[in-house]
Formats: sequence, structure tokens, C-alpha cells
Amino acid sequence: MDQQPSAIALDTIKQEAGDSNAALSQPGPGADSANGSNGFATVKPEGAVVNGDFTKHTLPPLDDSWRASAANVSFGKMLERMGQGCYADLSELVTKLGDIPVSDVAAQVNGLRPATEDTDPASLKKKSLVMEFTSTWRERFIKARIISDWARTSGEDVAKFIDLRNTLRDREVRIQSAIQGIFNLKIEAINLRMPEPNIKGAMQYLSNGKSSYPDLGLLKPKPLEAKEVLELTNEMGVQANLRIWLNEPQLPYYMSEYTIANGRVTWRTPGEFEVDLACVDEDPAKSPWYFVDLRFLFCPTPVISDDARPHLEAQINAATAAKGLQGCYDFCHNYVLDYRIAEMESQAYALLRDRWFDALRIERLRRVLTVQYWTNRGGHKSWVELGVHSGKGQHGSHQPVTPVNFCRWFLDGKLAEYVNVGDDWTTLDLERLLIDVQRRHSAQDLKNLEQGLRARKISPEMLTIEFKEDLEDGGNSHLVLTLPSAHAACTRVITVGIAPMTGKWSLAPRTKEIRAFEQSILKDPTALTPTTLERLVCSVMQQGVEHEALKRGWTLTRRSFAEQQRAFKEYFDDAYEVSMWEPAVPQKTWPAGWAIAYSTSLQSARWWIVQLSADFVRATDEFFPQPKAWSRGLKDIEDIALSKFQRIVLSMQKSPKIRYREEKYKQVQFTEHGPCYFVNASDLLRTENTETPHWSLDPIKISGGKLLRQSWRFKHEMRIALRPGRLQHLRRYLSNLKIPGIMVSDNGGLVVEFQSELGESLWEAARVALRSLSTLNTCARLTNGPHLKCIIAGLDQIKIGYGSDLWVQIHFATELSTVVSRITLEPSTTNPHARIRVALEAMLNRNEQSVALTIRHLFATYKLLLAMSKLEAEEGVRPFVYVRDTTEYRIQYMGNPNIAFDISGHMLAQGDRLSLKWHLRRAATDGPAVEISEGFSKALQDFWTEPGLDCMSLKTALSTNDEGIATAIEKLHAIVRRFVVPTQPALVVDNTTNATQNGQQSDVIMLD
Repeated sequence: MDQQPSAIALDTIKQEAGDSNAALSQPGPGADSANGSNGFATVKPEGAVVNGDFTKHTLPPLDDSWRASAANVSFGKMLERMGQGCYADLSELVTKLGDIPVSDVAAQVNGLRPATEDTDPASLKKKSLVMEFTSTWRERFIKARIISDWARTSGEDVAKFIDLRNTLRDREVRIQSAIQGIFNLKIEAINLRMPEPNIKGAMQYLSNGKSSYPDLGLLKPKPLEAKEVLELTNEMGVQANLRIWLNEPQLPYYMSEYTIANGRVTWRTPGEFEVDLACVDEDPAKSPWYFVDLRFLFCPTPVISDDARPHLEAQINAATAAKGLQGCYDFCHNYVLDYRIAEMESQAYALLRDRWFDALRIERLRRVLTVQYWTNRGGHKSWVELGVHSGKGQHGSHQPVTPVNFCRWFLDGKLAEYVNVGDDWTTLDLERLLIDVQRRHSAQDLKNLEQGLRARKISPEMLTIEFKEDLEDGGNSHLVLTLPSAHAACTRVITVGIAPMTGKWSLAPRTKEIRAFEQSILKDPTALTPTTLERLVCSVMQQGVEHEALKRGWTLTRRSFAEQQRAFKEYFDDAYEVSMWEPAVPQKTWPAGWAIAYSTSLQSARWWIVQLSADFVRATDEFFPQPKAWSRGLKDIEDIALSKFQRIVLSMQKSPKIRYREEKYKQVQFTEHGPCYFVNASDLLRTENTETPHWSLDPIKISGGKLLRQSWRFKHEMRIALRPGRLQHLRRYLSNLKIPGIMVSDNGGLVVEFQSELGESLWEAARVALRSLSTLNTCARLTNGPHLKCIIAGLDQIKIGYGSDLWVQIHFATELSTVVSRITLEPSTTNPHARIRVALEAMLNRNEQSVALTIRHLFATYKLLLAMSKLEAEEGVRPFVYVRDTTEYRIQYMGNPNIAFDISGHMLAQGDRLSLKWHLRRAATDGPAVEISEGFSKALQDFWTEPGLDCMSLKTALSTNDEGIATAIEKLHAIVRRFVVPTQPALVVDNTTNATQNGQQSDVIMLD
């Protein structure tokens, strides 16, 4: 059978372009001719009847493909979806019930209602909705229960029933398809009828000697060979070229760029599309342009689906047949323009569902798309408009008019004419366009804010304004307000920006004042003006001072805006905010009614000393006007303010019980020298219950009073003349080593340096220094041994070395009411005294004479604690040591039998020395007595009666001294190891459990 070459060529070109579904000629259904005549096949199914008998006695297979398909959903998944649906309907029902208004009829007591019929429409509607919901879902769950019971009892039968149903439905579809095929075949067989007269058949018979049968399209044409295809495509290319040059003299302006290859012509419009057309004859009257393929040249590139391609092909062929190449360009160009708008709309809704939720408002009117951004921001609206322009007035008169895409930006309701946005239609990215527009919008708002601030009178020393504009990708414009370090100890840079998506003002850093200000402008973005920003800067200055002041313990007494401005009107009228502070000193020593004030504005910042009262504020002195820099924060302010109050503090320190004489210099500068006092040591050290120690000659000289600028302390110097033979141990120590703050004068006296707090009584500080001298002399006397090392580090601490590289450091209390004495052990993890450190500190803080007692207990317990540590480290039976006090211990052996021993010490006075007597005995228990073996009992009795050297027998106990207690417990431990069998694995006792790093030990375990 013959077929037209043009149809074969077009089919070949479309197969190369990937369009195998569309063809210019669509043949009918064919069949393999080898299976039967005229394309019909003879099929003998299984189970068919041949001569009255079945070929097979088995049933045909059923269709069970549904079991592995995605449509087969488990019953559990169905129940889960039913539960989700029920919950969704219930939530919707609750919302509907809440929206129905309730009548104003008052509720009855305890929920009772009258016996009359309910006639309220709202109540009846609610009841109807509830009953409808319960009835619907009750039926559904009942059906689910029935299906569940049925499938549980006969699940395989149900599956076979579904297989049978699918098989019958498939065969029914095949039967209908066969009937339709036979019908179509009969319709197409009409062409088999020979026409009268058959001139074409007669001419074929006369020329060839035979004639061909009519083509029904049931058989596919024979495919062309590669050589034939090449020749045909070359011929079509030549025909297309001739047609363009001869019959298409006026090509569309935008289709002047084209290429010819593979029998097709590819017209290219940059940035829009490429379309492939083909023709089979150079004469337009004989063959029109046929559509082959269409490709888009912008991103994201759309994919033409198989369902849309036939429709698109028909439209392009119709436009080309009607208007030629101009019609083809107009259709493809308008298709691209509309698709761009549709793609932008799709991206807009995708952004609205994702990152830009509740930040966009989208409207589409024909070929115009409007996207409004910053929808939650007050004031004028701003939006981006995307659409299709007619093209009139876009080009000169010599160019044809063609529609184009446009993008316009409306800023605060007005068209931004001189700003080009959205010119790139090659890459469709609405998010990038919105970010670019918002970046420009933010820069414009910040620039307006900067111009408003510069229009005000601002001192360069108070505020520096810098606008940083960044319109590049990833950039963000912001306004930087820099405060000099002299006025912003906490926040020195304030950054003002705008959030890209929401359009809300964003300020950094996130301090308390800035957060509060940001919360206020979030409700009304138009509230951020140069005036409000100036107030924020002043508040940040105050916040910086407040941050430093609170760290130093200052107390804020007053803060206001208008009241202070009126009160200070005679001094200045440009302050916006004033805060008044009291330094961190005891309230009884700071003069009442006085404070340090700090006033701020963008013109100046000043410090004042003010006098407060209930109804007015009066500034007495401006002592720190406009500082250029704070080298140490508020420390400079504190030092200068303290120098102003030093005379008031000294006058309040006078006590009638202490006789003194003041010596003044001719020119006194308090911060450098200060006054000088002569006072009797007997007046300073006299107490009601103790006698005055007579180791100092009266009077003593207290001079100094130099203010230390690192802290609120005054440094004093005390000169003491000693009585002969007094403080010998301390003086002997000073002859060999130096003590910071204590020196020996030329006349044999002592020169002591001590400090006093602001507001503290000078006499109390001197009394503490004198008592510290007595304590240091006692420590030097007690540590005067061959195996001891004593290092005095000052009036408030002493360090003693003993044993093998063991050290104890004692810190004395320098203020009787606020600071307690403490003990530090080195090394903190292996020092045997770590277990009684807390008890030693408690003993040290009992009274003024407890230092000697503490040191005596320290040395008396050393060998005992060392021996206990060794016993705990041995293998086998290990004792558990419980501490009650520095002289009260219990050693517990956990085994068979459980036995415990108590160790107690008693301090005895031997002349002017103290000695510690130890007692070791078996511990008494509240419960039944522990039975021990006869051998164990005899061994203990022998130990009690013959304890050894330095020990005294007490029949069932023993008494010994410091040297003998360690030997005694070692002998006792050896006896216990022979008779006690451990009942559980021995626990490793590590001293690190009772001590921490850096010399801070844990509390002592107290046993009741």
C-alpha cells in the first residue's frame, strides 16, 4: 500500500522531536497479519468448548493485581482516617456551635430548666447539628465494625470475592471494546467498495498491469531507511529555505533570527521561546507551515504535557494557517506573556503558604497581577504590579507594536517612576523581586529617618549617625547610631533596620529599653520618628549608667522626665531624662537627702550632686560636666563624688567614748593625704567583758585617709609604740621576713597599714587591725617548731606548712559583722584535714581567742586523720569513718560481725599550754549487742589491758595522747582484720568526695 511522502516525512520529524503521540495521519487499530487474514487473529482461550468438550478442566485465573497496588489500603489505615475525619468534623461542629448566638434567657440554678418545651431557635439549631453529627458517624463506625467482623471471620473469602469482581469487570470492558472494534471495522470497510467509474484504478492497471487495494489504515506503513530519511529531510530543508526567501519576503520583526536543520526551521525569540516549523512544499498554497516543537527560553522552564501538546499544536497550526508566521509569533508571544504572569501568581501563592505567611496579599485581574507586601504594617500600602502592556509608545515608529510584560512598584501608594525593578523576565523569581523591592523600600525609610535626625541640633560628641545602604543581593540597609563610650557604658551602638518580610522595625542590641521601645512601635510603625528615636537614645544612655550602677550596687532613688526638667530649669533646659542615684554604701552612713544625678540629652550629658526633699530637687554642684571618655566607667564618678562627701563622713565618725586629737595639715587634700588622729589604744581595745591588753603605749597615731581609686576604701597608716617584751614572736618574724602592710619603725615600734570603708567607723577599723596583730603574734608562737613553716601574708591571713607538703591557709575576719574567717587546705584532694574543714572553720569563728585553739586542734588531729586515711586505703576489711566534730569520730566495720569504735578527745590545760587527751572505746549501740567470737573478744580484752606505749588502760577502753592514738587505731585495725569477714565488696573511699578543687572542701558528715 502506498502513502504520501509528506505524511511519512512529518511523522519522522515528530518522532525525532519526541512527539510520538501526535501524527498528521492517524491509522486505525491494526493487527498482526500473521495471526489471521485481514488483520484478524484467532485466539483459543483456556477452558473454551471444542466439539462439545472443555480443553482444560481448571477455572481461569482471577485478577488479583489489586493486592499489590497502592489502592489496597489496610483496615487500620482506614480506621485511622475515619478517626481523623471524625475529629475534624467535631472541631468544625464546635466552631459552628460557638458561632451561634446564645439567647439572653437566664440559666436556672444548678442547671435546671422549666418543664416547658424548648422553643429557642438557637438551642434547637445546636441540638439538630449535634444529632446530625452523632447519627452520621454512628452509622459509619457501625459499618466499620461489620466489615471488621466479616473480614476477621472470612478474610480470604472476601479477597477472592474482590478478585472475582475485578475479573468480571475486566472481561466486560474487553467485550465492549471488541464490539466497538467490530463496529469501527465495518464503518471503515465502506472504502473497500470500488468507485464507479474507477479511473485511478484503470490508469494503474493500464500502466502497471495491476491495481492496489484501498488503504484502510489498519497496517502501519513501512518505516523509511536512514538514507531515505536523510534525503527527505534535506529536501524539506531546501524547500523551507526557498519558501522563506521567495514566498516569505516580510518576516516578523521578532522572528528574524532562525536556523534550518534536519528538515525544520527553528525561529528563536531571545528570552521567550523557540518554535520548530516544517513544510513539504515551497508554495504556501500547496503546503502550510506545520508545528513540530516548542521550547521556552526562560526559567523556570515549563514542561508541555502530553495532554496539552495536541491542543497547543492545533492552535499554532490554526494561527499559522490564518496569518502565516506573524500569526505563529503572535500566538507564541502572547502565550509566553500570559504564562509568565501565571507563573508569578503560582510563586506568590507558594510564598504565601510557606515563608511569607500572612505577609502578602495577592489579586489577579485578567492579565494584571498585584502583590501587596507588608500587609500588617500600618500607614500607606505598597505593592508590586505585574502584567501585560499593549506595547504602544514603547518603541519608535519604525518598529511594530507588540505586547510586553511590565513591572511597576508603588511605594506608599505612589508610583516609583525613577526606580527600575523587575526588568529581568528571563528568570522568573517573585521572591527575589519582592526582596529587592523591600530592600529599596527599607533604604528609603531609613534615609528619611536619617535626614530627620540630622535636621535636629545634635552634638557630635553625643551621637554619631551613619546610614549604610546596601542594595546588593543578601544585603540589608541599616541606620547606625553610635554613642561615645563616655555616655554608653553598656550599649554603644544602636542599629535600626527593617525586617525584610514583615516590614517591622528591628532594633539591636536587644536590651531592656530597646525591647520595650520596639514593642511600642510594632503596634504602630509610624510611631518611629526622629523625636521618639532621640528619646530612645537618651534612655539608652541612662540604661548604660543604670547597668554599671546596679553592678556596683547603686540604688536608684528617682527618675522622671518633666519634673526634673522644671527643677533643673535654672541650670539647663535641654535635658530629656534625669536619674538620681545613691552609691552602694550603708544607708546610715550616706548623708540623707543627697544623691548623684545624671541628666541626658542629645546636646549634653552631665553629672550633678543634688539635695533631695519631698517637694523639690536642688542641684548643688556639677562636678563632671561632659566627660570625653570614661577610662574606668563609673569609678571616676565614684571617686570624685566620694571626695565631695569625705568631710561629712568624717564628721559622722566622731564618737564621744573615744578620746582623740585631730591634727590638720595647712592645706588638706582629702584624696591624697587626709587628716591625722591621735587616740589611745586602751580606748580602742576596751570592752565590757575583757581587760585591755597592755602591749601598746598610748597614744597611737592614725594618719592617711588616702582614697583608693580601685574601690570605695580609704587607706590609713597606724604607728604603734610597743611596750618592752611585747609581741616578741611577731617582732622576731618581722626581723627575718616581711609582712605586707606591717613594718618595724626605726624606734622599734610597728607601722600598720589598714583600710576602712566609706561610712565605716574609723575607730572600728583600727580596733580590728590591733586585734589582728595579737592574733598574728599567737600564730607565730604556735607555729614555732622544727617541722612547721609559717608564712604571714598580711593582717588577715596566715599560711602554715606541716607534714609532707601539706598547707593550711587561715583567713581572719577583717570586718566583725559582715565577713567570717575561713580555712583553705592544700592540696585540697589529699589533705587529711579536708574531712573536718567545716568544723575547724566553725571553731575559728566562735570568738576572738579561738585562733590558737583552732591551730592546736589542727596539729593534734593530724596523725589521727593521717592514720584513718591509710586504713581506708588498705585492701580487705576497710573501716568507714564518721565525723561528729574535730575531736569526735566513729570507726565502723561493715562485716560479720558489724562492730564500731568511738574516738573522742578532750582539751586539757597544762599551765599556759593546751594538750589534747584521746579516748578510744567500743561504740555503744541502741539495739541488741553484737555477738562476737570468743577469740575476737579475748583479743580485744588483751588490747584494752595492754595497749602499749603512751597509752593508759581503762579496762574496756584506753586513753592516750596525740602520738599514741594513731598507733592504737592501727593495732586495733590489725585485730579486726583477723576476725571480721566483709559481707559486701569494700568501697573505695576517696578524699575527693570530701573536697573540691581550688581549696573549697565539702561539708563534714555529721553522725547523730
